[in-house]
Amino acid sequence: MDFIQEGPVIALAVQRIDGFNHYRRLIGSDETKSKGRDEREPSLRDRFAVDGVRCALLASQDMKHSCDNVLDSLKDLSNVSSKILTLAIIKPEATMQLHKILKYMRKAELSVIGLKKLSMSQEQTHCIARHDGENHSNSMLLGQSCIALALERTNAVAVLLKLCGDEDPSLARRRDEFALRAMFGLSATANGLHASRSFLSAQEEIRSIFPELHVDHPSKNDEVCGAHRRRVVHKGDQRTLKEMLFLCFCEDVIADDDYIAILEDLVLEDFKVCNLRLTTLSTKQSIELAGALSHRGADESFRRGRCLLLALERDNALSRFQMAQNKKLGGQGRLADLVARHAKEESS
Repeated sequence: MDFIQEGPVIALAVQRIDGFNHYRRLIGSDETKSKGRDEREPSLRDRFAVDGVRCALLASQDMKHSCDNVLDSLKDLSNVSSKILTLAIIKPEATMQLHKILKYMRKAELSVIGLKKLSMSQEQTHCIARHDGENHSNSMLLGQSCIALALERTNAVAVLLKLCGDEDPSLARRRDEFALRAMFGLSATANGLHASRSFLSAQEEIRSIFPELHVDHPSKNDEVCGAHRRRVVHKGDQRTLKEMLFLCFCEDVIADDDYIAILEDLVLEDFKVCNLRLTTLSTKQSIELAGALSHRGADESFRRGRCLLLALERDNALSRFQMAQNKKLGGQGRLADLVARHAKEESS
């Protein structure tokens, strides 16, 4: 029954006269080639089952089991959250394309709730590689510099797998030229991205790479229906006004990959990436942006080359960003180091 935990399921409590026996006849036996109610009408399992294990529909084994669990089922249904988590790892050959990959993920409505640049440890590499199946490309990630993303949305595992495409970039290009591996993968081993293959593997991989994210676990009574209700717990989960924050990273920051460290800090502060664009600003745009920043010489920095424009969202975004800056500036955070270093470079 492990396959039930690979993704969301639909639980139904239905009622009619002689409902238990009628439903058992309607769905047929556990065998995929069972007969329906008569020779002319196939059962529901005949029509929709994948194989003898994935038989499409499950039913209570007896009347007592059905009655004892109907209230628990209804309770589960009232508490179900449709959003689940999955993990993406951008491999070394594609890390410079983070801004493009994030844009495609945003279009697919995948919310970034965790972002981290890391050198893969032996434990993390083993956790990722053992879910590869026949493809062993992820076993080569040990010690490599990668970017990990914890993503959330409805049916996130299947959505991300479809977005990434076939594990072999050459096959991915034939099937969908806009799949992420088709665009950013180099070979079957250096294919650009790893995506969790199932719900259970996603949970294990996220715990390995993002131990700081707290994940709710279902109780023993919720082993089937409750599995997809695991979610990330955010601090201060209050219904407050959402605000948009605009950031512009100049060429110097992009070239040094410094924007990844800043993004990581902001995502940890519950900011969500709403939109982004890599572009070259016109003289007019540079002057207007510099004027808004009230920073002498800023327009020159923006005109030097490409800029990465980011729109971020969270409740009380402006004050939260200021608090994040103050917190990092007060300690030894990366945001403080980056602000100080770039300010020094500009003054010199």
